Amino acid sequence: MKIDEKLIDIVSKYLPKAITEKEFDKSFKDLGMDSMSSINLIVDLEDIYNTIIPDEYLTHENFSSLKALQKTLNSI
Repeated sequence: MKIDEKLIDIVSKYLPKAITEKEFDKSFKDLGMDSMSSINLIVDLEDIYNTIIPDEYLTHENFSSLKALQKTLNSI
């Protein structure tokens, strides 16, 4: 799965270090994202992509990693 560069840039703002391609499957928690950053990420995504993420999509599984997030955004 190709990850959108724009999405990588957005997510990287909420991680303590830049994410590498090898880490696209790694959980955001393991990469150092805390719960407050997760909430801010969702708000940013909605603003930048000009969308509302439906409540049923706001699950740990959908926001667990960069690949999972890309898949979720593609399905909205």
